[in-house]
Amino acid sequence: MDDAAETPIEQRLQKAIDVISEDAALVELWACALSGFAQPIPAYTRTTNPRLPRTPNIVSPPSRTGPEFGLPKRP
Repeated sequence: MDDAAETPIEQRLQKAIDVISEDAALVELWACALSGFAQPIPAYTRTTNPRLPRTPNIVSPPSRTGPEFGLPKRP
């Protein structure tokens, strides 16, 4: 009969340990996140030209004259 009485106590104890472990993991997660926010912002050096360099990135569209479009070419 002692075995039957200890089983619910063991189960409740194991459940309490699991809950505490989950809470500790959550506290550790928040502590890690907050320590990242506590760091100072890195120094920012502004360049003389804050714009991105201009490079052509668009290919010119194909010609709309010729046999593939059914339009005659101009002489």
